[in-house]
Amino acid sequence: MWKSLDIKKNDLLHEMHRVKTDGYIESEMKIYVEEIHKLVQAELDRNKRSIKFIKDYFHSQEGRDITGPNDENAPDVLPGNDEQLPPIEKEEDDQNPRFRSFPRIELMYKNSLKVLKGEPIDDPRKKAAGFKKKQSLRNTTKSEDVQSEAPAMSRSMYGSKELAIEDQFSPDNAKIVRSLIDLERASCRFRLHALRDNAIGKL
Repeated sequence: MWKSLDIKKNDLLHEMHRVKTDGYIESEMKIYVEEIHKLVQAELDRNKRSIKFIKDYFHSQEGRDITGPNDENAPDVLPGNDEQLPPIEKEEDDQNPRFRSFPRIELMYKNSLKVLKGEPIDDPRKKAAGFKKKQSLRNTTKSEDVQSEAPAMSRSMYGSKELAIEDQFSPDNAKIVRSLIDLERASCRFRLHALRDNAIGKL
């Protein structure tokens, strides 16, 4: 009887280990985070287009030309491949697996707030490309290396800087535009925070 129980116990332990290591849970979590990523990007794209619509409307009211088609997307808040990004899930306490963090979702939220403020985000692909470039230019002089890097650093993913709102509109309209943009960004920030909390709450 004990031998039979030991066999069943070993079979169950083997099955439990197989379930834990077959990658199913990790695969499903990756798909889930990718869907959250799409929602965050859609919210940032909506915010970018809404702000452009506000500016274009008041430009037309003042008889000025609008700035072209409203189809530019916001920068990717999770640039890089799976190996360059932080893990989806991380156990903070080995003794208690309930204490977990979700570094990839936190990075997504942090970068989305940067994009909302118009700040650049760290792109691991550019760092990797910069490292390879430095390796290939090892034998060049320091001045040549600086010159070769300068054009890349001068290009921003956000394009050229815009004029201040006060320089684009009449004083009265500038106040209205500023208020509407601040309201739009505040509502976007609220929705991004809700997305982050709901995403973590369901994991």
